[in-house]
Amino acid sequence: MNYPAADLILKIAVSKMVRKYDIDLDDLIYDTISDYDQFFEGDNEWFDEEDTDMKDSLRDQVLESLQLDQNDTVALIFGR
Repeated sequence: MNYPAADLILKIAVSKMVRKYDIDLDDLIYDTISDYDQFFEGDNEWFDEEDTDMKDSLRDQVLESLQLDQNDTVALIFGR
């Protein structure tokens, strides 16, 4: 039998929470990353208002790892 892997279960659970509670996942992830701002004050690579920075890159990496950016895995599985 091919049992589902933990990463797939995580992706499905996150997707369900996002839909059930109408969560803006992009904002939630960016807000969580912003909790680290105090450690990188004045670091233009961490945050640059006019250009892509480390915070943007981290958010993109998290969304990509969840496959919830443009290729929502759960939508493909369940047809939603």
